[in-house]
Amino acid sequence: MQVKQKNIRAFEFTVNEIDDEKELLQYVDKNLELLKSFLISIIGELTDEAKFYLEKNGLTVVFAKHLTNTEKKSAEKVIIAESSKKEENNKIITYDNPIRSGNKIECNDDVIMFKRINSGAKIIARKNAIILATIDGDVEASGDYLVVRNIGKGVVVFNGEEVKRDLVNGRLFKITTKKGLLDYEELL
Repeated sequence: MQVKQKNIRAFEFTVNEIDDEKELLQYVDKNLELLKSFLISIIGELTDEAKFYLEKNGLTVVFAKHLTNTEKKSAEKVIIAESSKKEENNKIITYDNPIRSGNKIECNDDVIMFKRINSGAKIIARKNAIILATIDGDVEASGDYLVVRNIGKGVVVFNGEEVKRDLVNGRLFKITTKKGLLDYEELL
């Protein structure tokens, strides 16, 4: 048996204009070593140069510019409650575009998906997955947990067991495996 305790520390930055971006980059410069062990949530737009700078310095960044206030609060609670602080070689991959029909994504890192997974798309997450939009495609996840809100036409399989669509729809659930069975915990 393997047990992992996961905690996360996060910073949230709101960037409304170019001066805010400059302030953000100055803050990152001063606190780079500290920030490497935090999840960085950015609300607003950044230039490509700023995004490259953050990525180049090994920071884990989530862009939440498209979320409503309610969705943003839900995402923050889930990310803080369920993710771990960034370790060496442990990344959180985010997708904030819809996954189109015919696309197949295989991910060896933790994954957060903010937009719809369309019918005919397939996601294979070998670690933890947080999916905050409707799932009309197929999802396979095999980490310590899976967080889902709405299963549409798709099929979701977690650690070899199919997730019960009628239990989840419209509500945010963390799904884990206990004694070989799926355990559903409502988060909101």
